[in-house]
Amino acid sequence: MPIISLSSLLVPYLLQVIRLLLLLSGRSRADSRLIQKGQAERLEELDLKALDMIKRFIEQRARGAYIASICQPEAAFDYSTAAQHTKPGPKEAKALNARIKWQVNHKDRGLRYMELDPQDLRLYVFVDGLFANNKDMSS
Repeated sequence: MPIISLSSLLVPYLLQVIRLLLLLSGRSRADSRLIQKGQAERLEELDLKALDMIKRFIEQRARGAYIASICQPEAAFDYSTAAQHTKPGPKEAKALNARIKWQVNHKDRGLRYMELDPQDLRLYVFVDGLFANNKDMSS
């Protein structure tokens, strides 16, 4: 598997973009946290016996996936898996409820961006074509 070092090309530009964004936001240091703003307040666990459980499954899955895509990437796999189900049942709803409960209990969890010395940075890219989040291991 080839290892590609892009530090001399890409990292200085990324740091400049981060510095510019922080400058525009009024921050003096390049140290920032990215957390969700109120969406977790609207997350609710699913009632497994409700008549509209599938509709609520889709709504809550979308809301949780939004939070995962913005600031909680550790939740993305569960929402990607939940999106594969066109007719979710109690088993899928229980799995989604577990992730929703975690997100509700970790509302303040997010991403932290820190200023780093470009001379110390290295970026390595690894490519793996195997994705195993479908039951049939397709992708």
